[in-house]
Amino acid sequence: MKIQYTQFALNPALRGTTTNLPQHRAQALIDSGAAVEVPYKNYQERLADTMQKPTAALVQWAVHEKAAGSAVIVKTVNGGDVSYYNAPPEGCPPAVVDRFNYLCRLDAEYGAGKAEAARLEREQHSLKEKVAAGIGRLLYGSGK
Repeated sequence: MKIQYTQFALNPALRGTTTNLPQHRAQALIDSGAAVEVPYKNYQERLADTMQKPTAALVQWAVHEKAAGSAVIVKTVNGGDVSYYNAPPEGCPPAVVDRFNYLCRLDAEYGAGKAEAARLEREQHSLKEKVAAGIGRLLYGSGK
């Protein structure tokens, strides 16, 4: 909203100046008498004032471990555009590259067999916990 400060503006440097403010802030100044609303000359001027500046893209990086101890880098842009990489791409943060290299080094050092065995052990442990929780529900009810 376009406003012009009046003689009652608290800051003497602002008196008589014109500015654009969000409506909730401008309306408070108008209601207090510190400013008056300046009408737009035409719709083009109003559109120019209300157009939002483009925001920078939000990029999120992650490293996901695959089945045999290898890894894949995942890049998500603005929460929707997802890209997968088998090697660190240009512009990838150093922490993500380090994590990717660590996971790939595990596969090279210990071999796919040991990495797969470790993955299976984690899955077995998870399955045992789920079974224990299921037996508890059968014996003691669902808790309702």
